[in-house]
Amino acid sequence: MKRILTLVFVLMLLLSAYVFAEDTTVTIDFDATLMSENPEDFPDNITIDNGFHNSVFLGKLSTTCTLGFPVTFKFENLSLENYGAVSFGLMSQHADEESTLEIKFITENGKEFTQSIPLTTTNAKMYTAKMPETDENIVEFDIHVNSFTDDKSMFDVEVEFVKFHKGSSVMLLSTKEALAIHDGEIIVPQSPAVIRDGSTLTPARFVAERFGASVEWIASERKVVITKDDTTIELVIDSKVAKVNGEEVMLASPACIIDDYTYTPARFVAETLGCNVGWDAQTKTVFIDS
Repeated sequence: MKRILTLVFVLMLLLSAYVFAEDTTVTIDFDATLMSENPEDFPDNITIDNGFHNSVFLGKLSTTCTLGFPVTFKFENLSLENYGAVSFGLMSQHADEESTLEIKFITENGKEFTQSIPLTTTNAKMYTAKMPETDENIVEFDIHVNSFTDDKSMFDVEVEFVKFHKGSSVMLLSTKEALAIHDGEIIVPQSPAVIRDGSTLTPARFVAERFGASVEWIASERKVVITKDDTTIELVIDSKVAKVNGEEVMLASPACIIDDYTYTPARFVAETLGCNVGWDAQTKTVFIDS
């Protein structure tokens, strides 16, 4: 009997590990070491329309275009039921105020949902969009790039990653520059996200307030208090001990002050507030969705 109970306990642990290890994103990215123009090296579910000199180049899916010929990246044979948003990294050498991206979602029964968004001329090169509300499973995602320029020379268009998120509200935080994208809006924070001791830190109010929390700074105690619904987080500057609803929690990296701004651990704060957090090492980008 004791052995049976032990076996049941172990099985329950394995089951719980499986459940809580469920990935909250589906990611399409490309081999960071591969340099190839061989179509056999491309994933089977990826095609490019109208482009030429297609290649996978050090983690980027690349093609070449000319004026008047837009290019479409197609990601097929997907299964995206119950996903709420998409984010992707894309670079086009030519983009003016008339340039657009048309993104299309196609369901298993052929129903199409299309959105049009400006092709940014900033250094952002990252985009987010909400997925359509439909009871049908989405099986294809297309990015149609319309780049306009008076220059008739050839130019490259590159996709660096495509990520589908369970949450419908998505933030991308670059740690390479002062830049963030939240639900399609390009944001230049007063202070950028930074990496310290292996943890990504962001200005205290930046992530918390954009996901519906309130932030209070108590100067006399050098403490930040973040509150959302029935969750209260307390972080003291330079202390690895935080409190969540009064219970102590150890941090990998403490809150700190950088250039007169109070920084808090992005992952700890976001996950405690009920968000999902991911990291893309290739682009040095933090993904947060809720």
